[in-house]
Amino acid sequence: MTRLPFKGYSAPGLVFVCVALAWRGLACEEIEEKQARTTVRAEDIGKTVAIQGRLGHPLGTLITIRGRWTDPGYKDGPILEVDLVNGTKLDKPVMLSHGQVTQIHHGWKGRDGKPNEPWDWHFDWKGRVPSPRPELGQTWEMIGVETGAFDHYSDEAWKEFGGPDIGMPYYMHDFWSRFEFIAVKIGNGKSR
Repeated sequence: MTRLPFKGYSAPGLVFVCVALAWRGLACEEIEEKQARTTVRAEDIGKTVAIQGRLGHPLGTLITIRGRWTDPGYKDGPILEVDLVNGTKLDKPVMLSHGQVTQIHHGWKGRDGKPNEPWDWHFDWKGRVPSPRPELGQTWEMIGVETGAFDHYSDEAWKEFGGPDIGMPYYMHDFWSRFEFIAVKIGNGKSR
């Protein structure tokens, strides 16, 4: 029987492990990914280390996305099912909670929308028009940036102060990202 690089598992044993893990919702590839962990220094992020976001581009990169607002049945409201990034159809849609899709927050100069721009809403530093609110079934095409944050506590820290804070939105655990839009086109119906 051929021995595989996994300690102590023969081929039939590994198949059993993979089937058992698949039954629990884990893939064999995840085992290998969890074993290999890279450490980077926080001060290197953005300088020598680029973090690729969930939308497939480095965080902070200006991109155009398109998705449709759907109802997954969560209490937290609608989900944006992103299917297109920079004109390329995704193999698998990226799901963003409405709390992860916000108007851009940073900067101090800004610019107003230019005449004849094809956007239904464009960021305006004077705040004359509030940003749009999602409605189920709408398709939004947006230009903006994906940003991210890492909020994580070790098991030891959770035990020290008495357990997790249940009040945090589900997407704000460990690494989470959001899409900050600068301009939005709103359509009805299916994504194009």
